[in-house]
Amino acid sequence: ALRPRPGRRHHAAHPSHPEAQELEAHLDALARLDLVVESEPGSFDFRHAVTRETAYDLLPFDLRRRIHRSVAGFLESHGEQERELNYPLLAYHWDRAENHLNALGYYERTGASSLRKGANLEAIQAHSRSLELFARHREELADIDVLRRSQWHLEIAQAEEALSNFDEAEKRLYQALHLLDVKVGSGTVGRMTALAWEAAKQVVHIVLPALIRAPHDDAEKARLAQASRVAALIGEIYYFQGNLSGFPLLNLMAINLGEKSGEPLIAGLAYSNLGYLVGTLRLRRLARRYFDRARTAEDLEAHPQLVAPPYVLELHEMGPGHLIAVALAESVLALTFGELAEARLALENRLLGL
Repeated sequence: ALRPRPGRRHHAAHPSHPEAQELEAHLDALARLDLVVESEPGSFDFRHAVTRETAYDLLPFDLRRRIHRSVAGFLESHGEQERELNYPLLAYHWDRAENHLNALGYYERTGASSLRKGANLEAIQAHSRSLELFARHREELADIDVLRRSQWHLEIAQAEEALSNFDEAEKRLYQALHLLDVKVGSGTVGRMTALAWEAAKQVVHIVLPALIRAPHDDAEKARLAQASRVAALIGEIYYFQGNLSGFPLLNLMAINLGEKSGEPLIAGLAYSNLGYLVGTLRLRRLARRYFDRARTAEDLEAHPQLVAPPYVLELHEMGPGHLIAVALAESVLALTFGELAEARLALENRLLGL
């Protein structure tokens, strides 16, 4: 679309900055040739997509880059609120201008924004393009760390999960874990060995918390916290898939990684999952510990200033259905031990808080 009116917006976006009268004369000539049509006052569109593509293909590559760079700069001059609406356009124009760092930044923002809005396919496309740009221009984008790249895989996985593509979501989450240098056992024997190891670590964390080694630096802390979040989401997928060995293993991994990072409440989802599991096994005190941690994670969401993002997994991102599940799980735990009044009170309090 070509929009020369009102004002001088065209002057700011056009790489040659022509005078308004000159640009309008060209547009009038194109309209007479029936190549463009005034779709609304002051706005012109090419009449046919083939015409637009042919005209674009005839432009020298350097001029194409200049045009895209100029349009991207013009869009960036808007306020932040309007700029957010233009994230996809900004990503596209910086990409075509071959400014890969700027393009990647806006693809990243487009993916995150689309995921929040439930536009899952758009989120997948944007983050997939980020990964493609990084793969093609590793030297130019060498400053992009593994945390950011793992986050792209994580958000693609969340979008895939929302579309019920659990296998693809699982694959993306394991790619994120690989970037974070966290390995999960494979095969039946490997998984059972890993489960026993993670259970032993959790026992040590509970009985001798002073033995938990603190992260060397902020980078390791962030890596462990991100891995905890990824593992918790894999555990959730295994719940939906009915994977009876993977579900406890990944939730235990999430909790151990979170506690090792010094940000245990990032594993709020894993605490609630594991609390329900051990509650059904009549391990009351252990279940209560996990539910208390899950509840604390929820409480911190009401006071986000107490925890520095991106280390906290916000349970409300899972929607009210997940919080209701936590309420039901706690009430089931109480009922298991015959505490009818406590069960009713736990459920009522939780539902009133939604």
